[in-house]
Parts: sequence; structure tokens; C-alpha cells
Amino acid sequence: MACREPLVIQTGRDYYPRIAALPRSDLEPDTRKHWRSPEGETSTGLLARAVRLWPERVFIDFEGAACTFGDFDREAMRLANGLRSFGVKRADTVCVLLDTSLHGALIWFAINKLGAVYVPLNTAMRGESLAHQLRDADARIIIAEVEYAPRILDLGLHNTGVTIFVRNAAECADASFLHDFEELRGASDKGVEAEVRPTDLAMVIYTSGTTGPSKGCMVSHRYACCVAMTMVEALKMTSNDVNWSPMPMFHIYGTCGILLSAIRIGARVALFRRFSVSRFWVQIEESQATVVHLVGSMIALIGGAAETAAERRCFGQIRVACGIPFAQASIDVWRNRFGAGWAGNAGYGMTEVGRVTLIPIDQREGADTCGKPWTCEVRIFDENDEECEPGEAGEIVVRPLYPGVMFDGYWRRPEETLRVMRGLWFHTGDIGRFDAAGNLIFVDRKKDYMRRGGENISSYEVEEVFRRHPAVLDVAAYGVPSDLSEDEVKISVVLKTPGAITQAALCRWAIERMAYFCVPRYIEFLDELPRAPTGKVLKYMLKERGAGTAWDRSSSDIVLTR
Repeated sequence: MACREPLVIQTGRDYYPRIAALPRSDLEPDTRKHWRSPEGETSTGLLARAVRLWPERVFIDFEGAACTFGDFDREAMRLANGLRSFGVKRADTVCVLLDTSLHGALIWFAINKLGAVYVPLNTAMRGESLAHQLRDADARIIIAEVEYAPRILDLGLHNTGVTIFVRNAAECADASFLHDFEELRGASDKGVEAEVRPTDLAMVIYTSGTTGPSKGCMVSHRYACCVAMTMVEALKMTSNDVNWSPMPMFHIYGTCGILLSAIRIGARVALFRRFSVSRFWVQIEESQATVVHLVGSMIALIGGAAETAAERRCFGQIRVACGIPFAQASIDVWRNRFGAGWAGNAGYGMTEVGRVTLIPIDQREGADTCGKPWTCEVRIFDENDEECEPGEAGEIVVRPLYPGVMFDGYWRRPEETLRVMRGLWFHTGDIGRFDAAGNLIFVDRKKDYMRRGGENISSYEVEEVFRRHPAVLDVAAYGVPSDLSEDEVKISVVLKTPGAITQAALCRWAIERMAYFCVPRYIEFLDELPRAPTGKVLKYMLKERGAGTAWDRSSSDIVLTR
């Protein structure tokens, strides 16, 4: 298949063209032409195509239990019939509080087969945070693991006409208020599916809500399929790949980025309920995984673990290791020690806009770049929404080049949608810049950007320096209030071996490797960093502690020089 040339889009400044690469590459036969067809633009259409082409091919291997595309489709239809018998119809929302599992994937497609909307909730939610999302989604049916049922019952929703299905409901003390999940497994795996359009809602994905009540991102079928397509394109995935993943089903990466991309090309997914560093290489060996999907501390934990016999046997087996954050030191470990063909971040994206830039693995640009724009036009704006000069850092803003490649707005929040879409550009809240080659460079989250003594400081760049220290396993940098300047820099560090280095020694090491104004004033050692199930560090929890009892450079004999 011939490649299409990039489209150069001028933005009003002739000296700074934006490169918006059109989808291009030799994908699996039949894949490209189905991207912009009704069958290729809905989750159910993609599954139907996979069943037609590869009915006996294994789709999901869940911790050793294999399920073919044909079996998956039949079981999803059985669940759809069960949901239909309990009144679920087109456009209804169904809330799901399930762990990563085969039945978690099945219920997603069962819901979509009815034209209904899949609403997966973060399994860490409880109390008012959980109540907010359940109320906001306005679902009349909730499906949950038995261990999460008490959280739902504590909210009293069973007294408001909501039907609650729980796996192994009999194990719950309040089982009389619950229905068992098996009741949804209708007697028949035959049935008429709803006619689903690409513009219909496929799911509502809630954001973490660290700066206010969490908001639901409305994901159309076309958008979900676009996310799958970009993952296939970025990682050059083929039907021969086996994707290893413990990613949560309440994140667009775990659903569309991994499962739906595998459906698109007939690949296999080795799915695991939880991440285990001690079992990682055993799982890679047993599943014959060629692509691994990582987030957060997984990258450092695997790289910092002692070598095992399974690791040695798997040398060179992994074709792609994709994840965030992938510092250069980690990339070197995955390539040299583990023999990975490629390791790094495949691009820049977020739930609202998908993956807007790509770094195809055959066009690696370097550890610090997010690649070139892909499905959207990307610019850098200052605080007045004026475009920044080339190379200058500012807020990353995005608008689509094609219909349906971004979210449809925030569920039931038109005002919030308009606020982030001011000037018809989606404002990401992230800071970035373009390099001379037109690659996007991520600088920091806007709310994590620090300012000290009139200098801007990127928490991301501070963290990248400390990740290079051989004693450091994980690190988070953030600002805490200062009496003299805008912020004081504080870092929370997890050491590979407790006691391997002191705070003062770590600070002296950093002085030679960063600008004086970036050197942390406060350093604390923690056993672990607080993280969301998606792997994102919850910095707001660290910031709430302020300086606390952390080691204070100003109380030591260390003197900074310009």
C-alpha cells in the first residue's frame, strides 16, 4: 500500500508550518480501508469484522484462560440479552465497577451491542467521590465486583430503584439487595444488535478530578476506533503481536488503546488483573508477549528488579515496550538489558483528545519528544491565548483535523466544555513547545509548573534528572509555598534500597546536573508515591503536606552558586 504524503498546514506564520501527518503506513491487509467505514468506526462493527475474519483465533488470554473472537462475541451477545431483559436500551448508561478481566471486557461489548453507553468507574473510588460519579452518570444498572458492593450499598442506591449486579453476590453480607452477575448470562447467544452509528456514544470515561469534581468525557464510537487506529499505527502492530496488559478497564488506554486495537488487526491480548513485578517475566514468557504496555512506576520497578531465569529466557522477545514516563536511562535498560526492539512513549495524548501526536517506532526522535501532530492540529498558546514564538513554552492547545477524533465534550457539563474549548481550541492544561523539526516537547502539567525567583521550573525536567541517579527508583517534584518567592521546590523520593543515600548527598549530586534555581530545597524519602490506578502520581496529596518534616537544604551547609 502506498504511503500518503504529510499535509503541511500553514497557521498564518509562514516561517513556522505545522506538520499534520495524515494516517500513513502499511497496516495489516484490510485495515486501512475499513478505518473510515461504518464497520471500522464502531466498536461492535470492528468486533463483527474480527469474528468474520478470525473466528477461531484467540483474542484474550486472561491469566491462562483463552477466549477466541467467536467465543467472545457469543458470550457478549448472551450478556447483551441479559441486560436487555432488565430493561437496558439504546443510549442508556450502565455503570461498571469491575477489575481488569475477561468478564470486564465482555460487559463493555454487551452494553455497546444494545446501543447503550459503557461507563467504567475507577475501582479505587469510594464514599462521596463514588457517589458523585454514580449520580452524575444517572445509570439504572450498576455492575460490580463483590468486594466493591459494600461501597455501593453504603450509598443507599439500592433504595432508589437502581439494580445492582455483583459477581459472586452470595458472598456479600447484604446479598438480599443484590442480583448475581450470572443472571445477566441470558439463555441465548443469538439476538438482534442495535444499529450503532459512528457518532453514537460508546462510553463515558471519568477524569481523575484532582482539581474539582470528576467529569465524564463523552467518547463516540468513531473516537474510540480512532484511538485504536493510532495505537496500531504508532506501534506498527500486526496480527502476530501479543499485547501484555494489566491496564484498568476504566481508562481509555486499557479499553480502546489495547483491546480495541487488537480487535482491529486480529492480535491477541494477554490480560492480567494486577501488575506484579515478581511475576512479570514469568507472564511475558508464558504469554509469549511481544508488546508490553506500562505506566507509572512499572517501568522503574521492572528495570530495578534483580535478574531472573525467566528474564534471561525472554531476552529479545519484546518487540515494543510502550509507556510513560520513559526516561532515557529506562530506555537504555529495556533495550540493552532486556533486548527490547523499541522502548519509549508513543506520543502525546489525554482522554479528551486521544493521541494527538505520534512517534512511529521506525521513526524514533529521542526520549524527550512526543513526535509530530497526527489526527489534530496542535499549537502553543500563552496566557492570553496568543500563539507563542517558535521554541517558546506555553499551553498545548488542540483542534481536530477530522470529524470524531476528539471527545464530544463533558457529560452533562456544557459550561465546562465551553471553558476548555475557548476560541474553538481545546486547552489541555499542559505546557509544551515545538523543536526546530516540528516535534512536540512536553514540558509539564500546567498545575505542576513551578516558579522560583522569577524562573520557570518544570517538575518533569527535575524528575528526569533525579531518575538518572542509580539509587532512585521513583520521584515526584512539586512546588510548596514559600515565604520569600513564588514556590519552593520539593521532591519526594522512593529509593531502590532504603538508606542507600542521604538527602544531603542526593542534593549535592543534583547541584552539578541542574540549574541552581531548580535544585530542591526540600527532600523527603517515602516508601512509595501515592498513585491513581492508572499509574499517575497524585501530586495534590503530596502538596497538601507542604514542607512537612522533609530535609531542608537551607538548614544544611550546602550553598548554591549561580
